[in-house]
Amino acid sequence: MTSRGVAQILIRRSKNDPYGNGRLGYVSNGTFALLRGWPDAAKIDRGFIFRRVRSGKIGEKPLHPYSVNRVLKDVASRAGIPAEIVKELSGHSMRVGAAQDMIASGMGALPIMRAGGWRTMNVVARYVENTDLAAIMGNR
Repeated sequence: MTSRGVAQILIRRSKNDPYGNGRLGYVSNGTFALLRGWPDAAKIDRGFIFRRVRSGKIGEKPLHPYSVNRVLKDVASRAGIPAEIVKELSGHSMRVGAAQDMIASGMGALPIMRAGGWRTMNVVARYVENTDLAAIMGNR
């Protein structure tokens, strides 16, 4: 938590950081509280935070990247989201949706780039190109 009350986490490595330079990511205060409580709840004292869970047991190995999509689809299905939409969901959908929400809320491109870890405005522009700003702005 920063001195301004903003929650940040260190992302040590990601797909767009092949050299493992890391970056700070911003999360909601609620998410930050859950992340801080998880190691104690899961009895994790070192290593990966996000881990494989099998038969209700938390393993030592990290959660596989494809697991995120499986979990997301499972939760969406259980929430009653139509199968044709669930089929199209991925972890990447969350990044695109977040970028669209941020642009629709009036946030500028530079803060969106920082929040998403993108290095060029071209990527942000691609993600937000289908945002219906007129409909959103009309609801204010």
